[in-house]
Amino acid sequence: MSQVPAFCNHCDLIFPSGFNLVNVKGMTFTGIGVQCPRCGNAGRILDGAYDAIGETIQGLLKLSLDELQSLLRTLEGIRRANDEEAERSIDRLSHHGMLSSLAYLIPKSPERRIAVLTLLCLIINTLINSYHYCPVKRSWTNCKFM
Repeated sequence: MSQVPAFCNHCDLIFPSGFNLVNVKGMTFTGIGVQCPRCGNAGRILDGAYDAIGETIQGLLKLSLDELQSLLRTLEGIRRANDEEAERSIDRLSHHGMLSSLAYLIPKSPERRIAVLTLLCLIINTLINSYHYCPVKRSWTNCKFM
């Protein structure tokens, strides 16, 4: 059984959503809200299609600009944290389904951890900066105009 991860829109906590998936392929979640266990505010499951086999969950995500920014804040917080706080944050990240693969990319040594997190933050910043404001939809999107 695999828990689908969720993000808090307020405190940026990554936590189990309460939705368990067992041997499914292509389970789609869109616009599902959940309550954050830390601050009690609204959180959400990342929109996308999820596959679960046994204890492993994998997802093809469609991350919004807000979700990318939240993930960036989380990773920047880990990057700036002292060794003990960083290890706890990485451990929490490693228990959240598809985000667990992100935790395994982060080395234990402080120097390497900072280097890898800097690179991940750079990649996410690049994705964020690739979004354009779409006045027709009145939202940030990756739409293009002719």
